[in-house]
Formats: sequence, structure tokens, C-alpha cells
Amino acid sequence: MESNKPENDALKLCAEEAEALFLKRACRFVRNDGVIDEQERAELERLAENSGIDAIRMEMLIEEAYAWYEKEVGTIEAKQFSEEEYAEASEKYTPKSEASTRDEADVLLGKEELLNHRMKKGPLAKFFDDFRLTFELLKDWSRRRYQGVPWRTIATLCGALLYVLSPIDLIPDFIPGIGLIDDVAVFTFMLKAIHEDLQDYKAWRDRK
Repeated sequence: MESNKPENDALKLCAEEAEALFLKRACRFVRNDGVIDEQERAELERLAENSGIDAIRMEMLIEEAYAWYEKEVGTIEAKQFSEEEYAEASEKYTPKSEASTRDEADVLLGKEELLNHRMKKGPLAKFFDDFRLTFELLKDWSRRRYQGVPWRTIATLCGALLYVLSPIDLIPDFIPGIGLIDDVAVFTFMLKAIHEDLQDYKAWRDRK
């Protein structure tokens, strides 16, 4: 009996790794919009079958993913970000020159539909109206209809939107909730950093 212990331990470890991978995938799907749709569920079923996870355990892991999502959303809604977190957020994906900012703006203008979809879901949904105003600012600046804003303001805006578009696979595996927190932190930082310029733009647009 004792001679089988290393083999049993190895099998247990493989099973735990398979479940961890499954749970990670389920959390990613739930993170997108709070639900697992039919296509995503079919993918999870295939993953479970290939990983040796039975149907009952699969449902339990999916419930864990939903529980994680509810907990993370509640944490994010209540979280107050420190100045250090704002500073760290501001460093992510921020263009360093006016020329590169215009390049980034061109990329983002081609991603409007994707950004609309991303900003309507999960914890970011509460920022949707703010997002639309910032995106209109980006359009008017890029098309040179409105130039009453420093390019560094646009750089900060671009940095936040590019981060929102970051692939989910960039999130560290060992911190499944960090992506949600980072998205909110980066977008909140951006709104705080460009508040005055954004209000000036809104006043200009309202006068038109």
C-alpha cells in the first residue's frame, strides 16, 4: 500500500491542477459579463471531459466561479484606491510622446465597438457615460476639431482605454481577481487625472 503513495500523490496533484485550470477558465468567462453563455459552457464541458472532471464536480467549480465574481464585484464597488495605486495605474500602457499618442488614438478609434461592449459589462458598467464622453473627446482631438487639451491628457486617456482592452490572458494566474481591480483602478485614475480638461471639453461641446 505504501509503495503506491507517490503515484497516488501525483494523480491527486494532476487532478488539482486540472481543476485549477478549469476554474481559471470559468472565472474568465464570468468576468466578461457576469454570466457563462452557451458557447462558453460548451467549451467548459469539453475542457472538463478532457481533464477527467465529472459533471457534478464541473457544476461545483462553475458555482465557485460565480461566487468569486460576486465577491470581487462587491470588493471593487467598496474599494477606495490609494494614491500609490493611482500612481501605479497611471504607468500602465501610457504613451510617452504626442506622436505615439496620436498613433494610439488611431488604434482606439478603430476599437469603438469593442470598447462599448467591454465598458457595458461588470464593474466597468458604472463608468459607461464617462467612457462615452472621454471617447468623444478622443475623437474630436484626433480629428483636430478640438485642440484645447494638452496631449498628455489624451495620453492618459489612451493609456486607460488600452488597458481596458488588454487581453485577459495577461492577468496573473495566481490572482484571479486582479484584472477586475486593475481595470477599475486605471479607469478611476484616468477620470481623476483628466477631470478639469474633461469638464472644459464638455462645456465646449455644449456650446456648439
